[in-house]
Amino acid sequence: MSNGTEWAARTAAAGRRRGRCAGSQAAIGALLVAALTCAAVQPAVAAADGARRAAATAGTAQTGHGGGVTSWNFFNDSVDEVPPEARSGVKSVSVNTLASAQQHALALKEDGRVIAWGDNGSGQATVPAEAATGAVAVAAGETFSMALKSDGRTIVWGYLDPEQRPVPEAATSGVDAIAAGDTFALALKDGGVIAWGNLPGEMPPAAKTGVTAISAASVHALAVKTDGSVVAWGENSTGAAQVPPAAQTGVVAVAAGVLFSLALKKDGSVIAWGGSFGKEKVLAPAGSGVRSISAGTVAAVMVHENGSVSYAGDCQEIPPPLNSGVTVAAVSQESVLLVRNLAAPEVTSPRQDSVTGTLRPDFTGKGLPGATITVRDGDRVLARGTVGEDGTWTATPQEDLAPGRLTVSVDQSQHGVASPTVQRSFTALAPLPAKGLSEIVLADFTGDGKADVIAKTEEAPGLHLFKGRGDGTFEPGTKVFDDWDYTQTTAGDFDGDGAADLVATDPSGTLHLWRGKGDGAFAERKKLTGWAGKEQTTAGDVDGDGVTDLVALDAKDHTLKLWKGTKEGSGNPFARPRNLTKWAGFEQSSLGDLDGKGLAHLIAARTDPKTGKTGLRLWKSKGDVPGNPFEKPHQLTGWADFTHTTLGDVDGNRTADLMAVDNKKNQLKIWKSNGRIDANPFAAPLNVSLYLAP
Repeated sequence: MSNGTEWAARTAAAGRRRGRCAGSQAAIGALLVAALTCAAVQPAVAAADGARRAAATAGTAQTGHGGGVTSWNFFNDSVDEVPPEARSGVKSVSVNTLASAQQHALALKEDGRVIAWGDNGSGQATVPAEAATGAVAVAAGETFSMALKSDGRTIVWGYLDPEQRPVPEAATSGVDAIAAGDTFALALKDGGVIAWGNLPGEMPPAAKTGVTAISAASVHALAVKTDGSVVAWGENSTGAAQVPPAAQTGVVAVAAGVLFSLALKKDGSVIAWGGSFGKEKVLAPAGSGVRSISAGTVAAVMVHENGSVSYAGDCQEIPPPLNSGVTVAAVSQESVLLVRNLAAPEVTSPRQDSVTGTLRPDFTGKGLPGATITVRDGDRVLARGTVGEDGTWTATPQEDLAPGRLTVSVDQSQHGVASPTVQRSFTALAPLPAKGLSEIVLADFTGDGKADVIAKTEEAPGLHLFKGRGDGTFEPGTKVFDDWDYTQTTAGDFDGDGAADLVATDPSGTLHLWRGKGDGAFAERKKLTGWAGKEQTTAGDVDGDGVTDLVALDAKDHTLKLWKGTKEGSGNPFARPRNLTKWAGFEQSSLGDLDGKGLAHLIAARTDPKTGKTGLRLWKSKGDVPGNPFEKPHQLTGWADFTHTTLGDVDGNRTADLMAVDNKKNQLKIWKSNGRIDANPFAAPLNVSLYLAP
């Protein structure tokens, strides 16, 4: 087919396509702005050394992170399939300007590999071994393909023209850039253009020296000169080879379309001429931030530095879900290949280094509307979700995660293109059932001023320490004693050394002491005294002398008794007991400094035998006075279904907070103290979860 005949056939085909697209032919010249990122077909591609790279930069959009290819068919308003190898690590693409059935495309990977797909009737999509690796540029012709190697060699495969002209000797080394027309090929070497195949007319002398970038289309070619001017040659029936004055200075890149031409100027403006664009049309003004351009059959595409795309043509807009992260593109007669760098999704939960409190945590965050979120542990998919129109997403595992610390990777993908991953480390633990907790004690065992929890659990033997964080949450519990066959466990600084100690009763009714070391560890057990018949043992500084005292109910005579602390560092730290008051019907006694004034006040629960209602009461301490130091009680709140009541300074503000198990809801709770002991000193309850470290 001659150049003129070929041009006539292609023009007719393009007209038929335009007639089937949305809008009128006159609309080809209209600038349609989309919120999408596309990049252009840029035949001039960087080679290995600095000179080649400098010569090609103007004609190729480069990216630091290889993206994935999405093929948007604007004729069918659909997304076409691309091979898996082209969905990541791609830095540039090229596609011929034929319709989809005859279309083939090339993708250049960041590692120099070449991927080809589409029509392979002439072998153009079968990449030969010599072109498969080490490439720095690719170009797709009508029925042939080209690759530029890092050593400057040009490789051609497929059907170039009826005579199957070989690559000229001059183009087998030192080449800086390549371009493919329908049935001809161009190479840029040492500032001069080398052409072979079914050429679109005689190449002008101006294209043989001082050239920095090249582009080729069906039957015409373009070259950028060092002075910023443009040289054009070939078929000019549509005016595509008639360079307007605006494109004769300051040009850094060109793109040859089937019926028109484009020039990108260093001020960011884009000039179009030929076809429906007429003699000269500004598609983008100066300062528009265009970084690359592409010309197809009926569409011109401009990629901006901010990742958005503006385009001129009369076909379907690229849909908003694809409108982000594009770094380079190539446009054909019916479709645009987009190399997209999707941003990594935002992960809002679980927080970094948090404890989930469930083995099926909700992963949540923000992302690209319509994208698929995938949460993985290595190669194992844990959860998937879809980003909603509002940009938020939730992905919940369908199976329990393995308990313990876990680092997951989260990405978002769309039409096979995946974003970089976000790493998130957290600890997946199921909360301990509150009803399975016992021997719960709040005290500062680690010396940081914030109460920790010591407790037994049915989930594991022994006694466990849950270090307080000061905000009402606690670190996963670690075992401090392998076995704990004791009851009435309580704590306080009984010897005045600044460290919280433990006391508890063994099954024989003997009271024992474990002196705290101030770091969550304890010394060997020390036997103190017989404790048979004693109940509701609790500890606090009742008289304000800075030493923790012991209070317990003597069930033999239903008397509440006080054992004052003596600061004894080696023997029994408690003085002989003294009677305080009769204590019939009370339970869950606990001592704590509720107002921060250095005195431990007493709280206890009692069920009214007449009404059957259980309430929590408070007895204020009067300090170091003879007899009973506690005033008459006043009612605080209802206390039905609560057990394991204990007091301790959870948030480090020197006032004791309240902790108890809500058996009705199987929930451990904390009531923060407000310091107002003349009324109810406790705020509304907060739910608390405890976990065992894996």
